[in-house]
Amino acid sequence: MRYKFKFIISSIVLFVVLMLVWFFGCFFLGLANNSEKYQFEIWIAYVITLFIHFILVFILHRRIFSQKISSLLIVSSFLLYTITAWYFYNNS
Repeated sequence: MRYKFKFIISSIVLFVVLMLVWFFGCFFLGLANNSEKYQFEIWIAYVITLFIHFILVFILHRRIFSQKISSLLIVSSFLLYTITAWYFYNNS
């Protein structure tokens, strides 16, 4: 149980860091100043960020925690992605 808590915390921290990189990447590339024109590029960058997050979480979970990924962790990650996408879609 303790490793799940550590894993969820580390996954959330990694997700927040990658979301900041994604946001500032879009901002510095000029994609954020006219979001309707660059909507496709912004969401492609978001999907790539999620893919990188999934790979890093998988490596982290296998190498450090040496456990199989449980369905609770997959559901929590999916909810994290969905809530974040919904927030950025409605507030950007």
